[in-house]
Amino acid sequence: MRGSGQVGGCLLPAVIGSVLFLISFVSWPMPQAAAVTAAEPQPASASLVRSVPQTAAWFMELVRHLLHQGRNGESYQLAQLAVARFPQSPDLRLGAAYAAIASGRCRLADRHLAVLRDRKLAGGLTRDHRRQHDMLRAQCHGPWQRIPAIEITAGYRPSLSDRAQQFEIRLEPGSRLHGLCIRLRGLCDPDCRFSRSAARDSGIDMWTQFRLAHRYRAGTAWDADITPLIFHRQPSRSGHQGQGAILRAEARRHLQAGRQLHLLGETGVASFRQGDPALAFSQSHRRVRAAYAMLHTARLSSHFGHGRTWVRSRWLDLRQRRHDYRLHIQPHALLSLWAGVAAERASQSGSGRLAGSRSRIRLVGAQRRFPLATLTLWQEIRHRRFTAPLSYLAAPHRATTRLTGFDLAPNLPNRPNLKVVVSFSYRRISSPDVAKPKSTKTLMITFGYTFRNTR
Repeated sequence: MRGSGQVGGCLLPAVIGSVLFLISFVSWPMPQAAAVTAAEPQPASASLVRSVPQTAAWFMELVRHLLHQGRNGESYQLAQLAVARFPQSPDLRLGAAYAAIASGRCRLADRHLAVLRDRKLAGGLTRDHRRQHDMLRAQCHGPWQRIPAIEITAGYRPSLSDRAQQFEIRLEPGSRLHGLCIRLRGLCDPDCRFSRSAARDSGIDMWTQFRLAHRYRAGTAWDADITPLIFHRQPSRSGHQGQGAILRAEARRHLQAGRQLHLLGETGVASFRQGDPALAFSQSHRRVRAAYAMLHTARLSSHFGHGRTWVRSRWLDLRQRRHDYRLHIQPHALLSLWAGVAAERASQSGSGRLAGSRSRIRLVGAQRRFPLATLTLWQEIRHRRFTAPLSYLAAPHRATTRLTGFDLAPNLPNRPNLKVVVSFSYRRISSPDVAKPKSTKTLMITFGYTFRNTR
């Protein structure tokens, strides 16, 4: 009996340990993938899965776990359940697209990627989200995309040629025309005032533009755009038509810590009429620009830029250089503020004999997104100093231009390819140059439609 008592003393702890192990095994959450992908899950197992906090991050971790195990089909089924529960999560959308591609179903991946491009989710995407989106799309369709778009802008302008209709010139002593009149006193009086009156040229201005963007998006550090476009101007008054073509190339380099380098090159040709056949002209232009964006915090960034422009026509040879800086602040997701400064230097030659200039520019703006529309307010103040006097002025003059306006774009969630913008601008010029109108008010409306990717 002594031996049996020892055996009983050894069996009792073993039995108790086995019971505790079974209890702990049953109460421990079962493997979630098996619970979700089983053909006929047991009610007890389903209740155990529901007892675990099922957050978006929880689902995402399970999807990654199944993908690492090579169970691509099961990972996509789980991602579908997660997206149904958290439809606004961009991480789960990207995870579902990745799982669909891994299982060889690009068509299913396109559905999730299309949702990410929708305006409701696009505003909440980070740069990493966009790069992952581009990388996944390139795996199915290649990195190049062809996106055609058309844009029509129409509105009222008080002067289609941007010239004052009536003005009076007084020759200042020491000016070129004043000296000419002194030498030709029999033909003109240097103390007389000269007035000019032109035909009214206000009317409805209409611009039509068609472009075909070739976009390179591989989800790498470089993005590129090559965009040819053509435009046509057809105002309500005859004699003010215009047309032209532009070829634009852009490249963006995504750097660490949210920094970005942007390069742009552009060339184009155009021809315009300005009411008088003698003022019709054709021109060509070239433009280059380099910009650098630096992210200080998630809601504060700085933007530096440098650009050059060359314009040539039969009476003008313009060379312009610009340096600018802009500070962008985003207090919260629906409000953006910015302020900036710029310096421009322009030199002109040719038969037009226009003077060069130096400009200092200040600009401020704000954008507020409302449930029904997005409102953008902006103002630009330009102080310009000319390097040579006008023909009727004795010394180089200065001019101050204040340009204030707003853009109102209604939100069209059911028409993501359609863009409608109502724009108003008020310009006031303080300058002794009498050929420019002192103030103008312009109201324009723009309709734009972006077609689906033709690839």
